[in-house]
Order: sequence, then structure tokens, then C-alpha cells
Amino acid sequence: MLWLWSRLTILLWKRVLDMSLIRTVPEYLAEGDTASMYSRAKEGFGYLPVMVAVFSHRPEVMGAWNELISCLKNNLDVRRYELVTIAAAKELRSS
Repeated sequence: MLWLWSRLTILLWKRVLDMSLIRTVPEYLAEGDTASMYSRAKEGFGYLPVMVAVFSHRPEVMGAWNELISCLKNNLDVRRYELVTIAAAKELRSS
């Protein structure tokens, strides 16, 4: 049993070490475009999602990303868009 626990611990740590870490701008230090991006996200979601904080150093990239998603959504019906999203998440092993 101890062997199994040790093996699981090693596998979990390997998974943690394989992940990339992105240092984001904390909400209390956000200024300018980053602060306005954070406030728009909080208005829309009710909290600050990690996916928004990842763009904290380049808020203009978040704007371009939103435009891309909007273009894709506008050219697909809701069902197809959701199916494509699920297929992409499955392929990327994302939730």
C-alpha cells in the first residue's frame, strides 16, 4: 500500500511540475487597460476569472481574443458552437 501511495505522489508532483505558471497582475495592482479589463470581467462574471487574469500583461490580446471568439460565434449556431467547444476541450484534455 505504501508503494502505491508513493507512486501516486510522484505522479501528482510530476503533473504539477509539468504545468506552466503565469504570473498575473493582482487585481489591487491593476492599472489602465488591465484595470478596465478586470472590471468588465467582474461585471460580466461576478468575479475575476483566471482566463482573464492570464491576459493581465497584454490586455489588447484579450480584446483580439474576444473579437475572434465573437466572429466564430456569429457564424455558427449555438449547438454547433457548443459541440466545437466540447470537442476542442476534449482534445486538449481541458475542462
